[in-house]
Order: sequence, then structure tokens, then C-alpha cells
Amino acid sequence: MLPPGPPGHYVVGSLLEYKGPKTNLQWTKQFGGIYSVNLAGKTLVYLNTIQLVERYMEGAAGELLLDRPPGPGAIGEGLLFGSGENWQKNKTATMRALHAATFVQAMEDVVHFELREVLQTLQAKLGQKVMVGDVLIGPCVNSIVGLLKGGSLAMDDPDRREVLLISQNLARCDLASLLQQISLKHPMLRLPLSFLFCTSIVNIPATAKRLHGLLRKWIRESRTETDPSDSSCRESAAPDASSASQEKSPSAALMSSQWNFSKMSLNEENESTLQRILKQPEFVKVTEKTDTELIQSLTDFFFGGVTSTLSGAEFVLMYLSKNPDASRTAQKEIDAVAGNEDIRWSMKDQMPFLQACIAEALRLGCVTPSSLPHVALKETQIEGYSIPKGTTVMASIYSLHRDPEIFAEPEEFRPDRHLDSEGRFKQPHSYRPFGIGARRCVGEAMADIQLFLYTASILRQFDIEPADSRSAQDLETHMRIVHRLIDLQCVFTERKNNC
Repeated sequence: MLPPGPPGHYVVGSLLEYKGPKTNLQWTKQFGGIYSVNLAGKTLVYLNTIQLVERYMEGAAGELLLDRPPGPGAIGEGLLFGSGENWQKNKTATMRALHAATFVQAMEDVVHFELREVLQTLQAKLGQKVMVGDVLIGPCVNSIVGLLKGGSLAMDDPDRREVLLISQNLARCDLASLLQQISLKHPMLRLPLSFLFCTSIVNIPATAKRLHGLLRKWIRESRTETDPSDSSCRESAAPDASSASQEKSPSAALMSSQWNFSKMSLNEENESTLQRILKQPEFVKVTEKTDTELIQSLTDFFFGGVTSTLSGAEFVLMYLSKNPDASRTAQKEIDAVAGNEDIRWSMKDQMPFLQACIAEALRLGCVTPSSLPHVALKETQIEGYSIPKGTTVMASIYSLHRDPEIFAEPEEFRPDRHLDSEGRFKQPHSYRPFGIGARRCVGEAMADIQLFLYTASILRQFDIEPADSRSAQDLETHMRIVHRLIDLQCVFTERKNNC
């Protein structure tokens, strides 16, 4: 028997009552740590406490809920929605490639290059209402492209404009929209539905195809810069990754909640991330006729890195604009640690309050309000309830992040809750901003570095003010590829207390 939940209606279930993550929180308060809900004929089981998530969706137990349904417009298993052996190989290869000793330096270099554009744009708009997403989307996109290619695209590079247009188009995609879902299943209906309902429906397959073309071009360019016959992939022997790849169970290392980025493999040839991916055993022999898994993995890598950072940065800057005391405290910390030097990721532990501000904004903002769907590989038991094979199981991250048993006054922005008695940053427990267990976002490390560098650099130069008097709770959000604030505007002014 499935766990209890909202009763719903004939055919549509509880679809009409569902208004997004706030509805999940209401159902959590009503039904407790686990409930099931029917949404238009599809049964979902939600886990809503960190104890249940850790017990059933992470670690070895999480292997029973490892699979996912096919992704929208996907051409392969890739990294986000894939399942089975191909997904496991894709993720292992990608994570091995990221485990380079030059990873942090490469990420910092491209972010600092893009930061010049961000700071110049904000300086030119001092005192004006600024659409934050419009300022940040280009730098977020090009930071990930720069990490892949080993250097940022020049401002006048045609590829830079093309990848930005692709990203802006997909940023408009509402995956929760019924019209979008219908057009994915029946592409011929997209234009008639757009006309009938006077709305724009993103052509996801066509947009993805444009990105695939760019990725194949960059792959060809990367391969001309290395010896394609070299399949030794010596860098793949990362301390953690090599042993992971030799495990009898290929999913064993993937079940770890986070790879150890403090023990990196060498990168003596200073290869780009894309070159290292192409040298992995899983991809070294791939051609354009057999590259669907490689292309889908790179697509997921790209959008995982871009969307999580963009949404996260919007929430961080919004909450700082609404909480000037926290902003000033963070600014003093940044001044004391960095002075006029370039801000580096290595400085983060010396800025515990800034880390706490970012964590608190991500807790409240919930870039991913629910985990992406997990599918039961076989019939299983959760808290005494029978979960049939093929059932979709999800974690309500929005509920985890607002658990009153863990977070006193959960709707309040209180960065100090993430500091210990000695003022050091402590990672929150009931906190999963980028997903659950082995299926958490591959772009998490990239997003962490970018959010720290962007936030610290902007705060050092500017004061941030809200564009209106609405409270943070009253600002509207919507689901795109991730949870986004709707048209967030802030006002940036010269520092009043600049040291």
C-alpha cells in the first residue's frame, strides 16, 4: 500500500491543487515525512525529511532508486536524466575528467575574465534598476564554455553569441508547463498551441540541436590540439577515481554524496576539461557517428553548470539586497581578507560569514525545489509502505530546507545559523541545494566556486539595494529548467563604507 496523501480528483488527480514547491510544503505539514500524490494519472512518492532522504535515497540504499525517466529532448542517457550502465559510465568519466589539479585554477581564470564584463556593466548602470539575470547569464554561460575549452571565448567570437542565444532560449523553457510537455511528445502541435494560447513554447529539440552542433565543433577543435591516438588516459588515474572505476559495482563510487576534490589527479599537459573528457576510456574511441552519449553528457554538463549558478546568484543577490546588515558584515569580511587582491576560492574559509550568506540564500531560494525524479528499480519498502517497481520517488528539497525541527524560524534569512560557536562556517545538515545523493548536479563544484567569486567581487565594489519594497517571500518565482526568480531587479550603488 502506498503512503497516504491528497485525495485528488478523477483523471487529473491533485494537478489543479498543485502550485509548485509551496504546495509540497503544505502537504508535508499535512501528511508528514512521506506521502504519495497523483498528478494527472502519474503517482509520485515524496520524501520530506533529511532522515528519510539519507535512509532511502543516499548511500548504498539509494541504488534501489538510482534510475530516472528519459529527459526532455534527450538523445542519450547523459548525466541528468539517464539510467543504467551508460549513465554510470558517463558520470564516472566526467567526474574523473574534472578531478584535475588545475580544475580550480581553470575555473577561477574564466570567472575572473567574465567578472570584468559584470563589474563594468553594473558600474555603467549605477543607481538604476538592473535586471540581474540579464547581466549574469552571459558570464555564467561563458564561464562553463571557458572551463570546457580551456579559455574564455573572445567577446567578438561568433560562438560566444550563438551559445548565449541558445542559453537565453532554453532559459525561457517551462518544463512544468502542460503545453511544453505536449509539444515535446507531439512536436507538430507546438506552433498551433502557441497560436491558440497566445504564448511562446520553446522548441527544445531544435535548440538542443544547435548546441549539439557547437559541441561537435569544439570536440573537433580539441582533438586537433591533442594526439587522437593517445588512449592511455594517464590522468584518469585520480586517487579516488581510478579505484572507483575498478570497483566490481560501477555505481559504488557514484553513491558517494560528493567526490573528493581535495585529492586531484595530475594535469601535466594543462589540458582543457573537454580534452580530458575525450581521453577517458568511455569516450576516447567515440566518433560523430557514435557520439550520442558524449554529446548528451556535455549538454547536461553545460546546462547543469549554467542554470544552477545563474539561479543561485539571483537568489544570493536578492537576499543580500533585502538584508543590508548582512551585506555590510560580509563586505567588511571581504575587505579584511582580500583587500585589493583578486578574490580566490582559497580565501573562502577565511570568509565564513559570506559562505553562510550564500548557504542561507540557497536554502531559502531552492534552486532545485524537488529532486529530479528517481525511479524504483524493483518493488521496495519505504517506512513500511510498499513502493511498486517503476514508481517515481522524489525528495521535496523545499521541505527539507524549511524543516522547523532543524531551522528555527525557517522563512527568515539568518546566515548566523550556519556558523559554529567559534564563528566558523558549518555545512547545514538538512541541505541539498543541488540534488540528492549520486544524482546530485555534476555542476555543483563549478556553481560553488562561481557563486563565491561572483558574490564576493560584486559586494566588494557595490552596495546592493532592492528595486521595490516587497519582502523576499512575496517575490514571484517560476520553474524553468531550475527554480528562478521572475525578472529580479536590484539597484547597485558605489560602496558607502568602502575600506
